[in-house]
Amino acid sequence: MPNKPEIRVLVCPLNWGLGHATRCVPVIKLLISNGFRVFIATDGLPLNFLKSEFPGLDTITFPGFSPSYPKGRKLVLKMLFTAPSFLTGIIQEHRKLRQIIKNLNINIVVSDNRYGLWNRQVKSIMIIHQIMVKAPRGFKLFEPLFFMVNKLMINRFDECWIPDLPEQGNLSGDLSHKYPLPRNAHFIGWLSRFSSGEQADKQKNGLVAVLSGPEPQRTILEQQLIKALSASSMSCTLVLGKPGNGMASESINGIRLIPHLATNEMETMLKEASLVICRPGYTTIMDLAAIGARALFIPTPGQTEQEYLAEYLYENGYYYYVKQDELRLPHHLQKATIYPGVKNSGDPHLLIERVEKLKQHFKMPS
Repeated sequence: MPNKPEIRVLVCPLNWGLGHATRCVPVIKLLISNGFRVFIATDGLPLNFLKSEFPGLDTITFPGFSPSYPKGRKLVLKMLFTAPSFLTGIIQEHRKLRQIIKNLNINIVVSDNRYGLWNRQVKSIMIIHQIMVKAPRGFKLFEPLFFMVNKLMINRFDECWIPDLPEQGNLSGDLSHKYPLPRNAHFIGWLSRFSSGEQADKQKNGLVAVLSGPEPQRTILEQQLIKALSASSMSCTLVLGKPGNGMASESINGIRLIPHLATNEMETMLKEASLVICRPGYTTIMDLAAIGARALFIPTPGQTEQEYLAEYLYENGYYYYVKQDELRLPHHLQKATIYPGVKNSGDPHLLIERVEKLKQHFKMPS
């Protein structure tokens, strides 16, 4: 009796920072363990990262729309001005996807926040936690409109996977719980490349800062932290979030600078940290929750999603945060130590259930 043909999955994370790529790690691992053949399609740092995590997988350089970010707080205005280019990018990647599907005989496309990567000829899945878009002050009136447009775009996919819990104890707050969900939405629990486990020695690595996100704000925060740490004579390890750039580790005034850490090394580093300094990107928040780490959040200036998440988790008593231009390091570090972080598994069975549904859809053996 002939073997059934393999089911091929194209996983395509957004290339705005590393977060969308890192949260695809548990999805990719689960797909592989269930017999799917996975292809990775992205570019830049996310592609370098996923190549290092999955050296045996086929990869495709598949650029997405890459906006330029301002140095100041006018991020939303900048994004509004680039909206035509963003929509053009969606159309272009939608067209390019058709050729990739044809060339590789793809059966399933898993898109992490890439709106153009749906196709009627295959099973199309969108991973997204931001069902509604937080508007800045002065634009709050437009939030329902932003939500409706976002929902229409998400509804083009067969399924929408929301990496959060459906009810109490969720991490995304209004982003996926304020408005009625799209018709194709399913909560899949938190996605983290880290595993929960025994508590580590929280003093072993001391203070650890993890830099991430788009430029130039990533570098601005790096320089600000090095200056503040040097002035206070505090020791700290900075993980710069630069995979595959050939940099070597170095030390400046007792501050250890590491370009990048593999997942197992990063997990150990953070589990053994007394406190983590980082952006409150949603993937970072899920990673911290997975290992029960405490943190001081510094939102990217003008990035409304991070500003909202930092405030939401602060109001729920999980983490402390400070605006980047108001940072006084020793003072705010002391305040952050009071907050316990999150200790919850995030229900991994929700993702397992969705993958099982895919297997049933394609009549794969259990």
